[in-house]
Amino acid sequence: MRLLDVTAKDVTQILRDWKSAAFLLGAPILFTVLMGVMMGGLADSSEAEPRLAVGVLDRDGGAAAQSLARLLELAEAVRPVTVGAEDAESLERQVAEGKLAAAVVVPEGFTDALLAGEDLQLEFLIDENSGASRNAENAVRAVVFRLMNAVRTALWSADIVAERDGFTDESDRRAYLEQALREAVGEWEAAPVALQLRSASPPEAGADAIPGGFAQSSPGNMVTFALAGLIGAAEIIVWEKKSGTLQRLLTTSISRAEILAGHFLAMFLMVFAQVVLLAVFGQLVFGLPYWQAPAALLLLAAAVTFWIAAMGLLIGVVARNPDQIAMMAIVPMMVLAGLGGAWMPLEVTGETFQAVGRLTPTYWAMHGMQNLILRGQGLPGVILPTLVLCGFGAAFIGLSAWRFHRE
Repeated sequence: MRLLDVTAKDVTQILRDWKSAAFLLGAPILFTVLMGVMMGGLADSSEAEPRLAVGVLDRDGGAAAQSLARLLELAEAVRPVTVGAEDAESLERQVAEGKLAAAVVVPEGFTDALLAGEDLQLEFLIDENSGASRNAENAVRAVVFRLMNAVRTALWSADIVAERDGFTDESDRRAYLEQALREAVGEWEAAPVALQLRSASPPEAGADAIPGGFAQSSPGNMVTFALAGLIGAAEIIVWEKKSGTLQRLLTTSISRAEILAGHFLAMFLMVFAQVVLLAVFGQLVFGLPYWQAPAALLLLAAAVTFWIAAMGLLIGVVARNPDQIAMMAIVPMMVLAGLGGAWMPLEVTGETFQAVGRLTPTYWAMHGMQNLILRGQGLPGVILPTLVLCGFGAAFIGLSAWRFHRE
């Protein structure tokens, strides 16, 4: 086929410039190592303490407040973070910004009220729009339920002692109640029956885990430098236009569609090879499980390549000189990589930034890659990203064809 002649010519020209080819493989590897080491701390800290942080402001200081803090420490879903009185005014802001999943304010007189058999409300701060806050709320409710059972146990025990031996005075009764409360809470540390939770399905895409280390830097640089690779391929089209080669081709029997398809196929092969080689490198050197679902990886790599090659084709058709190519390729590369989470996890950015990022193809490329290597979702995890990326690619090809037929 004649379009394959165009493809073979483009591939030969690209491979002849071995320095550019070496750059397209060497640079992403170098940046993957550097950025992976830099972001390693983020991954480590995330894995070291997976429990949700719950701020605890203790205005009481009594035995019941201390027992509440102890039960929060024993909880599997949340961990207490002691907040000083000087930070009381910032509690709502910390919860709203996600620094704390929730916050509990223990009011003054909390212990006195509970040990007198009275009710006293805790102040509980959550972000109703946050799933983490709702999870923390459920965990704290369970802790409060345990505390109230321990208080009731202490009160019943004190009533029995009062009937049997009696207390010398109120301070003697209070000392007994506080000791009984601590012992009742201590029983939760060695509960005879425990519930072990196991998930029957893989975690939902995008849930909880914050990518860090090489799980972020490897796919991030793979996508970023794949975008960089289209510069050289687009330059071939511009060179053909400037040298008159394109005009001579148009006088032959080869159609415009075949010329366009030939250039696109060359870009596709180049970018696809780059993505696959970087995935092999990531698997072998960093131990990232790219190839645990080979069909899913190849499907996603083809979709990523389709989008990037289509974008490169449009740039090559529209640009008039190499300077325009650099501008049209580098600016979108920087913007798309930054907004789409190729440089840093979108999970650590604000909601507005995340909403904008999800509109970019880079986000869907990163999302699909991390569904594979971070969340282990296999083929189901790449279907939606693949469809979205193909949609972007189809739009770029349509624009390229429209512009090329106006040449």
